[in-house]
Amino acid sequence: MARLSSNRYEILTDSIMSQLQKKGIYTDFDFMEKAVDTLVNVSGLSFKTVVDLRKEISKSVGGKIIDASKLIEEDSTKIVSTGIFSLDKLLNGGLHSKQLYEICGASSSGKTQLCLTIATNISLRTEKDVHYIDTKGYLSTIRMQTILNAQKCNDEEIGRVLNKMKITEARSIPEFFSIVHKLTKTLKNESNTRLLVIDSLAALFFLSTSKHETIYFLSNLRNMLRFIASEYNISIITTNLVTSWNEETAIFLKNGVNIKSLKPTLGKFWLRIPNTRLLIDRKENEERHVTVWKSCDLQIGTSCAIKITYDGIS
Repeated sequence: MARLSSNRYEILTDSIMSQLQKKGIYTDFDFMEKAVDTLVNVSGLSFKTVVDLRKEISKSVGGKIIDASKLIEEDSTKIVSTGIFSLDKLLNGGLHSKQLYEICGASSSGKTQLCLTIATNISLRTEKDVHYIDTKGYLSTIRMQTILNAQKCNDEEIGRVLNKMKITEARSIPEFFSIVHKLTKTLKNESNTRLLVIDSLAALFFLSTSKHETIYFLSNLRNMLRFIASEYNISIITTNLVTSWNEETAIFLKNGVNIKSLKPTLGKFWLRIPNTRLLIDRKENEERHVTVWKSCDLQIGTSCAIKITYDGIS
C-alpha cells in the first residue's frame, strides 16, 4: 500500500504527517482503517476535510465498481450459438467473436449445408445480420426456406430471416475482393452483423494457377479477415476442401479419421491462419462427424456427431 505524503495529498503538511506517524498512521490503508473522529483528533483537520481526503484516497487506490449485469451482457455477446447443440458443446458454447473458423471436408461432405444452417439459425434466433459470400453459386432462398420450414417458422419469421441474410455471389478473385472491400465499409456504418461466411475459398483460389499469385491473394485476405473480425467483433467461417495423402506414420482420432492422411487445400501459407479448423467427415447415410483439427483453445481430436439432411442439421 502507498505511503501518505504531501506530494500525493497537498493537505497533508509535514506537521500533520508527523502527528499521524506518531500514532502509527503511515500508509493509505492506515488512514482508511482509522475512524474519522480519531483522524480529526490526531491531525487537527476538520471533519469535512478528513472525509474528503478519504474519498480522494479511495478514488485513487480503490477498484472500479462495475455493474455485474453489464459484465454478463457483454460476455454474452462474445459467443453466439450455432443452434446445433452438439456443435455448440464442441465449440465451448458456440462461435466466439473475433475468431476465424474453417470447416474442411471432402466434396459433398456437407460443408455448405452446415454453414447455411448455422447462418440461418443465427439470423432467426438472435435477429442479427449474417453476410454470406457464395463462390460456387449453390445457394438459393429455397434452401433457406426449407431449413426454416423444418423449424416450423411462419411466413413472417421466414421473411425476416431472408431479409437479414445478406447473400452475395463472387465468381472471380477480383469480384471477391471487391465484395470484401465493400463489406468493410458497410460494417463501419452498421453494428448488427454477427457472422460472415465465405463458402468456399478453395473454389475461388483454385482459379489462380500461379503459386506466388495465390500466396499474394491469401496474404491480403488474411489481413482483411483479421481486421474485420477484430474491428467489428464478429465471427468468420470459411470452408475449404481436403486432399488425401498416404503416410505410414498415421495418427487416428477417436472417430476413426486419419488426420495425417488428410491435408487442407490452399497450401502451407493458409495452414496457420484460421483460429480453429474443423474437419467434417461423412459416415453412414446422413451421419457426419465434426472433429477439431486445429485450434488454440479447443482440444484437438475431440468431435461431435451431427446429421445432415436437406432440412438442415440435427
